[in-house]
Amino acid sequence: MKNLLCARLWLAVSLSCIGEPALAVLPPQAGVGPAAALPPAGVAAVPQPAEEGLRFETIAPGVHLIWTPPIPGFERRKAKVVVAEFDTFTALIEAPWDDRSVRQILRTIELRIPGKPVRFALHSHHHDHSIQAVDPLLAAGATIVTSPWNLEELVKLTADEGTLRRRAIVVKDRFEIGDRTNRLIVHVLRRGPAPDGWDVPTPEYMVFEVPERDLLVSGCLYNKPKETHEVISGRKRALSRFISEKGVSAGTLVPTNTTSELGFEDVCTLQMLHDSLIEGLDPAEVSRQWGAVTAEEMRARLGEIVQEHEARKTRAFDFLVCQSKLVVDGRPGHALVWLDAASRLHPSDPYLWYESGNRAWELGQFDDAERRWARAVDAARDAIERGELREGIDEKRAGK
Repeated sequence: MKNLLCARLWLAVSLSCIGEPALAVLPPQAGVGPAAALPPAGVAAVPQPAEEGLRFETIAPGVHLIWTPPIPGFERRKAKVVVAEFDTFTALIEAPWDDRSVRQILRTIELRIPGKPVRFALHSHHHDHSIQAVDPLLAAGATIVTSPWNLEELVKLTADEGTLRRRAIVVKDRFEIGDRTNRLIVHVLRRGPAPDGWDVPTPEYMVFEVPERDLLVSGCLYNKPKETHEVISGRKRALSRFISEKGVSAGTLVPTNTTSELGFEDVCTLQMLHDSLIEGLDPAEVSRQWGAVTAEEMRARLGEIVQEHEARKTRAFDFLVCQSKLVVDGRPGHALVWLDAASRLHPSDPYLWYESGNRAWELGQFDDAERRWARAVDAARDAIERGELREGIDEKRAGK
């Protein structure tokens, strides 16, 4: 039976890699394997610290979250990973930060789910909060599941390109892993206009469905702040459209790039996504509203803008998305006023100051731009952020 299981697993993988519908290893069976020992549906598992010091929580039968270890000096970098448990192995979704972090995550899985090594490591895209360490995964014997475009990005992260290319499973469209305990489906979304393309952060982006658990790991396509709804974005619309058009079973959504420590829900619901698309701040509407008056008239109403968005609890990120729409629509002066309102509510956010400096520079207000950029650099939360800001400022100056 074990040999048959392995053979069918690799058959499923092979078919998926050439774009054909993938096969499940075995149909799931209720009450079989470790899932049967988990709490009943509707009973929340109590988060417990793992032996490695990492927070570990079961969110559904055979599906667990592990919060990534802190990186000294880069405290704003917080994320979590998903572990899908099968009969004899586990699959890890996301491998962020550095080699040390990934080794610690792997050790936590080994201690928490003994006897089930990580056979597959999957990632939503190539950004560092999704995957940044490849070699610890290869050393642990894991096969990395990726897409054609993302594979070329992963090559840049490894010291052993040959092993990576030999061991990688390159998925063009969809593939599935399944046995008596669980089932995991990988979907590859390609960036582009509808109806065939998707509004996703990178040229190729992967989402992961656990259909029997009514769960979708959506990476950074949708994050839910605890106290408000996030700005309406193309990513959220794309995720909602994907779930609807593809008939995906996903009452629960897991964003891996945010955590409760950063003020976000660790686990979201499909209803939250629907509500956000209704109640969230709409950048197109913001641009239409303020485009009806001059930038000077808008500045005269600065206090009104501040008051409205203080009541809405609008976050700095949401302000930034809306100002981008104002810029795209040819309204840099309006965008500067908008960012000034945002900076009154979020005076310590470096990117508000950085973007307001960019707008001032574009308007020929060079001394004011330098003042704003200095505020941005001073507000940077770590060395990486400070370096990113300075690089962007230097590029803007060079293009004067």
